[in-house]
Amino acid sequence: MVKSYQVDKEINGVKYVAQFCGISNWLNCVDKSTLETGQTSTKLLAENVLKMGLVEPKDVDIDDFETQEELQEVTNFVSGVMRGHFREKTVEKPVKK
Repeated sequence: MVKSYQVDKEINGVKYVAQFCGISNWLNCVDKSTLETGQTSTKLLAENVLKMGLVEPKDVDIDDFETQEELQEVTNFVSGVMRGHFREKTVEKPVKK
């Protein structure tokens, strides 16, 4: 079982805490954002990312943001954490033989 993580980031003076609790949570988020036509609704995806991946602040709605760019920055951060893109990347160096 994958360990759950919480990651925080300050954006425009607000501290956001996102959670990673396995890739299935991200896949469920995408599935809940898919229309009957098979296309992903950007509005539903943003709403579901905030609802399913954001821990703090609580009850954030897409209309709480001043601009689309601010919403995008927050949802990019949260969705990245939901997809597991929060760990420090290590550069692998070749082993000398």
